Amino acid sequence: MFETLLADTLPVIPPYFTYANKLYGKNIEKFTLYSDDPTKDIANIFNNYKANKKVVDEIRWYLKVNHSYEVRLKELTQFV
Repeated sequence: MFETLLADTLPVIPPYFTYANKLYGKNIEKFTLYSDDPTKDIANIFNNYKANKKVVDEIRWYLKVNHSYEVRLKELTQFV
């Protein structure tokens, strides 16, 4: 799912992806399908494209700070 955010698209997160907040941060909730009518959720995501694009940029920054190769390498070197 990292590729989706880097591919200049808006993500759509299924409700069973329960660890999305831990992985992407709290902003990912805007892209999670929670209602009984997923088409309405998807329409809301794309109808607010400009605002949601900014949110995706914030999520990208969160990923860079928290889940980059550099972060993972630092974590791994703690075990050596």
